[in-house]
Amino acid sequence: MAGTERPRLAITLGDPAGIGPEVVLKVLMHDEVYAQADPLVIGDRRVLERTVAALDLPLRIEAVADVREATYRPGTIAVLDLENADPATFEIGEESAVAGRAAVDYVFRACDLAMAGEVDAIVTAPLNKAAMHMAGYTYAGHTELLTERTHAPRVSMLLIGPGLRIVHDSTHVSLAEAIARVTPQRVEEVIQLAYDACRALGIAEPRIAVAGLNPHASEGGIFGNQEAESIVPAIAAARARGLNVSDPQPPDTVFLRATKGHY
Repeated sequence: MAGTERPRLAITLGDPAGIGPEVVLKVLMHDEVYAQADPLVIGDRRVLERTVAALDLPLRIEAVADVREATYRPGTIAVLDLENADPATFEIGEESAVAGRAAVDYVFRACDLAMAGEVDAIVTAPLNKAAMHMAGYTYAGHTELLTERTHAPRVSMLLIGPGLRIVHDSTHVSLAEAIARVTPQRVEEVIQLAYDACRALGIAEPRIAVAGLNPHASEGGIFGNQEAESIVPAIAAARARGLNVSDPQPPDTVFLRATKGHY
């Protein structure tokens, strides 16, 4: 915890020319958010004020220069004002280097606050990858940005939905690159990340399903060899460490069985 009863969340504004400002403000109109957390927006006060005016929202914007100055109460939006997105310098709905740079700056600051223990977690509104690239940042998305900023040695995206927890071998790459990234080392790493994530989420004995790459998980080599050469050895190594891991299965089988609670 960051020193309060409720967790303090750093909420990045996303691309200031995009949907992020509207989504963030409309979410923070719900009183139940404040019953569960202290939300601190990382963004630009001027962008939020423009959005409040455009949507005629009953909200007040409170700009702060330090996390410790913020107060958290419904109807007032606390924003750590980075003063980096003058609304006069970009158009809503248009990609620009100004907006792309600002969006990355918000994530950088939120990440740094989390690493310093000043916030307990970060929540990110959408980035625009083209705008980020225009600003000179060639990240494929949030995952790659956060990996670099935190110097994390092992990373994968985790998606969570009702009954599902999905960890990717690769994200935001071409199909050819995704296939190339199916190596025994990477698959074994992702299996371990999935196990660790499930444990962190309170699942004492995770049952992990592994999706194959090729149709029918290659059907014994008829449709490809990645399962036999790269996936099965990783599964064997994970099982040797005591993990409960399935054989490679067709993805439709994995998701069907997972939604029924088998994994």
